[in-house]
Amino acid sequence: LVSSYPTLTPLVTAMIDFSREELDHFRIVHRILVARGLALAPHAPDPYARALVTRIRRGEEATLCDRLLVAGIIEARSCERLLLLAEALPGRDAELASVYLALARAESRHHGLFLRLARTLCGERAALERARELLDFEGPSDRRRPGRARRRAPAMNHRTTTFRRWILPIAVLTTASL
Repeated sequence: LVSSYPTLTPLVTAMIDFSREELDHFRIVHRILVARGLALAPHAPDPYARALVTRIRRGEEATLCDRLLVAGIIEARSCERLLLLAEALPGRDAELASVYLALARAESRHHGLFLRLARTLCGERAALERARELLDFEGPSDRRRPGRARRRAPAMNHRTTTFRRWILPIAVLTTASL
């Protein structure tokens, strides 16, 4: 986003803060992996995120709006999955449950950030109408995900793909033991 819209100072400033927080989360997860004798898995494209990205419209303003909204939807889904994991783990791995809960809270903030940016930079009405369209598309594609990974509530009521690249190794190990 920053390289595509370098003159949008509010966006650039927000993305710098967002990137720093994501990198800190990466560091936390990497330390846990290393402490448990694990390594990062290679990146595998996510069909869910890929399907949402195909809905991004052409045209500078439309593309900006859609990219922000798609990022927000993905953040909301990450939040939901992390909450499911955090809720399943307290008796089995309290440390990991705590980390998942902290990450879920961050994903919730990120969802809100992307929605606020879309509303500010693209207009309240346009952003909310487009969010509804994307959520209408996202619903059926979300139902194709495995049962435990499905959403529990609409994304825009509570709160990027990069995140999934490094959280999934722990998530896969955790859900395999449930």
